Amino acid sequence: MRAVEAPQILFLLIASMQMLHALSQFIKLQINEIPSPALQARNSRHVGSGQVVRLRGMNRKFGEGRVEVNFGGVWGLVCPDKFSTNEAQVICRQLGFERGSTDYSIVSYYNALESAHYSLNGLACEGSERNIFHCRRSSNGKCSMPSHAVFVRCRLNYPSRCSPGGILFKEKCFHFIRDLEYSFDIAEDHCLKIGGSLAVITSQDENDFVSDVLSTLNENIRRLKPWYIGGRRQEGSWKWQTNEIVASSTFSKWDPKGAKIHRNQDCVAMWNQRKFGNDYFFWDAMNCRKRLPFVCQVPAYHIDCIIGDGKTYAGNANVTENGLPCLPWTNYKLKNIPLSSKQLGNHNYCRNPNGASKPWCMVDEKVRQNCDIPVCSKGQVVFDVQDHEECDKDETICTGTKMYHSLQIIPLCGKKCLQSRNFICNSFSYDVSEKICLLSSEQARTGGANLTNVDSSDYYERIRPKDQEEKRDAFKVRLVGGGPPWEGKIEVSVGGKWAAICDDGWNISAARVLCRQLGYPNALRSWIGMSNDRNYLMDDVKCTGKERYLNECLFNGWGKHDCGPNEAAGVQCAVIERECFPKKFKCNSSHCIDFKWICDGEDDCGDGSDEDLVKCKLPVEVRLVNGSSIDRGRLEVKFYGIWGTVCNRDFTVHDAAVVCRMLGKQGVPIIEPYQKYGSGTGPIWLQNPGCSGDEEELTRCRIRRWGYSKCSHDEDVALYCKESVFSTVAPKEILSSTECGRTFVSFRARDPRHGYLARVVGGFEVRHGAYPWTAAIKLDNTRHLCGASIITPFHLISAAHCFEDVPDLSLYSVVVGDWDTNAHDGTEQKFGIEYVSFVPGYENILKDDIAIIKLKSKNDSGILFNKYVQPICLPNADAAYPAGMKCVISGWGSMGTQNPRRLQAAEVPIMNPDTCRDPLVYGNLLSERAFCAGYLQGHVDSCKGDSGGPFACLSDGKYYLFGVISWGDGCAQEYRPGVYTRVRDYLTWIKQTINS
Repeated sequence: MRAVEAPQILFLLIASMQMLHALSQFIKLQINEIPSPALQARNSRHVGSGQVVRLRGMNRKFGEGRVEVNFGGVWGLVCPDKFSTNEAQVICRQLGFERGSTDYSIVSYYNALESAHYSLNGLACEGSERNIFHCRRSSNGKCSMPSHAVFVRCRLNYPSRCSPGGILFKEKCFHFIRDLEYSFDIAEDHCLKIGGSLAVITSQDENDFVSDVLSTLNENIRRLKPWYIGGRRQEGSWKWQTNEIVASSTFSKWDPKGAKIHRNQDCVAMWNQRKFGNDYFFWDAMNCRKRLPFVCQVPAYHIDCIIGDGKTYAGNANVTENGLPCLPWTNYKLKNIPLSSKQLGNHNYCRNPNGASKPWCMVDEKVRQNCDIPVCSKGQVVFDVQDHEECDKDETICTGTKMYHSLQIIPLCGKKCLQSRNFICNSFSYDVSEKICLLSSEQARTGGANLTNVDSSDYYERIRPKDQEEKRDAFKVRLVGGGPPWEGKIEVSVGGKWAAICDDGWNISAARVLCRQLGYPNALRSWIGMSNDRNYLMDDVKCTGKERYLNECLFNGWGKHDCGPNEAAGVQCAVIERECFPKKFKCNSSHCIDFKWICDGEDDCGDGSDEDLVKCKLPVEVRLVNGSSIDRGRLEVKFYGIWGTVCNRDFTVHDAAVVCRMLGKQGVPIIEPYQKYGSGTGPIWLQNPGCSGDEEELTRCRIRRWGYSKCSHDEDVALYCKESVFSTVAPKEILSSTECGRTFVSFRARDPRHGYLARVVGGFEVRHGAYPWTAAIKLDNTRHLCGASIITPFHLISAAHCFEDVPDLSLYSVVVGDWDTNAHDGTEQKFGIEYVSFVPGYENILKDDIAIIKLKSKNDSGILFNKYVQPICLPNADAAYPAGMKCVISGWGSMGTQNPRRLQAAEVPIMNPDTCRDPLVYGNLLSERAFCAGYLQGHVDSCKGDSGGPFACLSDGKYYLFGVISWGDGCAQEYRPGVYTRVRDYLTWIKQTINS
């Protein structure tokens, strides 16, 4: 079928709008009401998204990418012929970036659209249009630059108008919460706590904007999760859940085929299922109890505006142009910064106390960043970034802004503007009554080499000769003098003038920023000492490596340097993506696809080379490499005939047990610290294999998808299939031959670094009976105090400090078999405490924090063991505590504001003792009979109320009590892991105490 011609599209669009308007006259929508899927289906004439312009490409950031246009129902490229800043500005504004573009480039495209063609040729815009279809264009003719596309970077809407993480669109800040997955109600509460609601989307451009952000956030575009937005069905009608009044609107973006809404699917989510050839997030109905990421919206802040360089700015912007939160000026980390101003105080608002180019703030002890604050309107006779040269003898500085006073003020200001070195001065404003002149980089219309009065006597701007009309003041970068285009000496341009960068301070962090700005994924190396004349534009460039553009880094100022003729900086950028392997799979057709698309049932290569049935059915092999013996090393897996690695993140002893079994090793698997045996190459085949531990091979585990991973090779699994050093049965004198460490409810705690915010901090709610040795110690029969672990029908192990504050044991009780603390589960057993034994010499929580609880008998009996109540095993005296081995912590500890109702659990790794004793962590506070577990970056930890609970390690199908939850500095804080008492060191005392 041939494509629909433009006149037909226009006719269909007008007819659709007329029908929609007519239908709305008969179907009256109420305030906050959403058109139902059935209503949308009646109005839809095609299955398209309605989006007409988008940015796409691999490894791109939001707001940048290859320009694609939907014309005649088909997505295609924009021909680069005669493409200029004007077209880039219009495209970005059409996409919702009100400030237009920062730059553009012409790039060779690869792995682009399967049947790429040019939708627009001969595009010519004046720059003021709001839509590229308002520009002059041609849909016919050949492009003189085949195999090339236009790549644009748009200027983000003011980040300072949103709290950190928010993305501004019109007057809303959208927050995309992907690290927390909540039910609809809890997601709604989270949005309310940050001052907003779940997203309300009432227009095509708004849905396009949110969809594009979601597409950028999700690398795995084929199996995306839905994202909650603020729609919900109530009493048969769909409504936006917000305290704001949403005017009735006929807009909706349900699944184009008609959403199939089943019973209990009452909440709206955006979902990209890649249906109908659309890379777009449509709406669908979800069960409101389903845990999903979600999108919040918060009203944008009113942060005022800046006059000139912002020295007089007194607004409340406290987020930098990179979206980072500002530190308070009184922060102890900033005490050595030599600043003094009445503007600074006990706040973290952006200020300009030292005459910088614009307001700024500190984001770290040694890192400052500029704030992106709107410039006041022309009616206020103020402009953008100011010049900062020293005043002449007949000039003064007053009222917080640099201003020049002179008997000949206008000629002086004109001279200052034309001779400005720190920035490109394009205009100045002169107030006759105040005799004040402000220099500016902005101008009301395009100008050039001389200054002329414009419209009134108080405003002057630069005019350009005709031969300079094409010169732009935008910041640009390029590489020259190299062999291939991705390496060479760096040159930058401001105002059409190209010059080198001095190599003083030039390093790999700056090189990475430069390469990303040029469109490459990374930098391989930075060079210094390259040949150059004395023409330099930048010197002492200092980058953190996270900046989007090189001119966001700190440097001395345009043209200010002390460099000689052979001190130019250079770079070699990475081009690995063009070569496919090892990051991507190379098809026989030379296309590159993600490894995760191999053997997924779809011909992604177009030639079937990713779906070879013989290779898909090849047996999976495993091996350990780079180790000192065949039973230890870096884990590698062979799938589809290609050797790759496995990510340590979410890899458990259950997964390790299956690997060891495949290697013919029946010993105890020990997950060693990653990178112990070096980093691998090729694909990372697995993350979280999902094994229960009983499988014969990996293919029988619950593998989400081969090749799906968010890891790097720095996180490759290191494994040791070691012979068992654990007790296989509990000591008879303790348990009287009763089996220990068994569970009868299937549940596997996860490593929840990217999961819900819960307690055990960062943990997960478990099934009833999952860890049946976990007991609760209560005070006054009601208040949860600590945890404990069952070891015999009359004995439990807990932390000694749990009993320090209240010596009266009659006030304590122990509950076993509990799960939901706010409900009667029918499995609880409650006991009083007969006595508590401490280690001789116990003084405080820092040493020997372990205690044995003896229960009072009830009906001449102790604990009755069943499916929900079981003892845990004790380890042998020579049990190993290898760094990286992950074990389970469980309890009802604090969730931050309150304790959870139901038992929580999480899997955390044992840390290297040297790491824990580092001065930045706990130093000498860690005793010789304690150990740390968790992550230096925080997120997952035990917390208040978990003390005394179990640190349980699985071996040979049984759990062993390796540790007792003891103490920590805060909960889940950075560099503050949890500290646990090592049970192995107290076995003699435990047995003597129980048998005495």
